[in-house]
Amino acid sequence: MSKFKNGAKELFQIAVNLSKGVDLSVSEEVKAKRRKICEECPHLTKLGRCDQCGCFYMAKTAVATSECPLQKWLKEKEVWNIELN
Repeated sequence: MSKFKNGAKELFQIAVNLSKGVDLSVSEEVKAKRRKICEECPHLTKLGRCDQCGCFYMAKTAVATSECPLQKWLKEKEVWNIELN
């Protein structure tokens, strides 16, 4: 799946879950740990994007259902997902 399609799918799923009142935020401690990992990763661009998944790391690291495509940090929460074809 392309980086764009993968990112769009993740954003759509986040929006659906937020509309249902699901809290997708992580604690400040988790967010800080995730961001530190990303900031030390060679795949983080100067624009703050991951060249593996195309995400903006500052946003992705704050979402409990997100995970690093290289498995450097994992999602904290599983929620209902909608399949996009």
